[in-house]
Amino acid sequence: MTPKATPANKTALLRLFQFEKEVRHARNLSDLAFVLVNQLRGLVPFDSATLFGVRKSVAKPLQASDVASIDTNAPYIRWQADVLGHFLGTGAGSSSGWLPLQDIEDQDPRGYQEWGQQPAFWLPLIAPSGQLMGGLWISREGEFRSEEIALLEKVGEVAAHAWTALDRSWSPSFSATRTKMIAIAATFIVFAAMFFPVQQTVLAPAEVVAREAAIVTAPMNGVIESVSVAPNEPVKEETVLLRYDATEITGRLAVAEEELLVAQSELMSAQQASFVDPRVKGELAVLRSRMALRKTERDYARRILNKVVLVSPRDGVAVFRDKADLEGTPVQTGQALMQIADPLDTELLIELPVADASVFETGADVTLFLDHSPLDPIDAKLRYSSYTPEPTPSGVLSYYMKASFSGTERPRLGLRGTARISGNDVSLFFFLFRRPISAFRQFVGW
Repeated sequence: MTPKATPANKTALLRLFQFEKEVRHARNLSDLAFVLVNQLRGLVPFDSATLFGVRKSVAKPLQASDVASIDTNAPYIRWQADVLGHFLGTGAGSSSGWLPLQDIEDQDPRGYQEWGQQPAFWLPLIAPSGQLMGGLWISREGEFRSEEIALLEKVGEVAAHAWTALDRSWSPSFSATRTKMIAIAATFIVFAAMFFPVQQTVLAPAEVVAREAAIVTAPMNGVIESVSVAPNEPVKEETVLLRYDATEITGRLAVAEEELLVAQSELMSAQQASFVDPRVKGELAVLRSRMALRKTERDYARRILNKVVLVSPRDGVAVFRDKADLEGTPVQTGQALMQIADPLDTELLIELPVADASVFETGADVTLFLDHSPLDPIDAKLRYSSYTPEPTPSGVLSYYMKASFSGTERPRLGLRGTARISGNDVSLFFFLFRRPISAFRQFVGW
């Protein structure tokens, strides 16, 4: 026979239905927390209740009974959170029951003496995935009866279901599916992006240089006596640029002229003596050769003397660093002394480090960002690239490349900046991992 429901049981059942209704009508977690710590007293009498959320064994107070909003810095609330953190750290907290507060008496005797004397019942709220979402700390003087504990466990299931509905991050289907879908989508996007074509570009230091500069070289060995022009000074064709120290050259010319006179005198004396002594005729050929040699030496000394003054081969500006680098300096034949260049007839010299080198065809796009004006890029076209690298003045092994400016306005001679060289399209994977792969292959040797 089915037992008849007593009036007390009917009342408890009606209160449970009313409590479930209020839980289902909660619009957010704050409303749900308020219902749990306050309306639960209508089902099971207690002195106070505190709702905690749990994440990674850390208890966070959310709401306390009989107050509109909880003060998380209140000493009692902080003590409760510390006690829960201790029990959660030991792996407890997933099952309902009375908290063994006496276990913490040695660790916190002051807190235990002040708040630990009142028994505390822990009602966990378990998500459908099996994770501990939080729980209710319920304080009461007397112990709960078995039917009250059963009612509290029912309330815990209802509250956990409502919490999961309001906070979808605890839903196993939502969380797992979302995480899985995000991971799959991210993997697919990254994999597909590796095949996305991007333009291969490299950056390298660059300098604006003269396009067709006339190089002034040393015509002979000697010492520079003076420089007649200043660096970057405009000059005209045939303008005197510098002078050699002519002391040694003048002395050599004087000696050569004296030796020529001596040779001429010896030849004349031999010619006159040959009329009296026929044996002297055999020496005439030698004396004539000696005089021709002395004449050649004199003429060479005169030509050298004519080169002690160097003049400009064309109109332009004199490009060199400083007069002090040349004046009083011994130079060798063929040594470059300065350049005569048109300051507006310029091109771009690029020093591409070997580590960044790639294959760039003639005509590739080049963009120059000058140091003094980085927001005004200048377009150019690659026209030359060296086959063998050479060390730059800074000691970096680099390929030298030259580019012609596209526009009619060209930057001034001597400006420096950074050049961006654009090549053919490559995959994003190659663009990102070209240097790491190259370094890895060099490291392992294959």
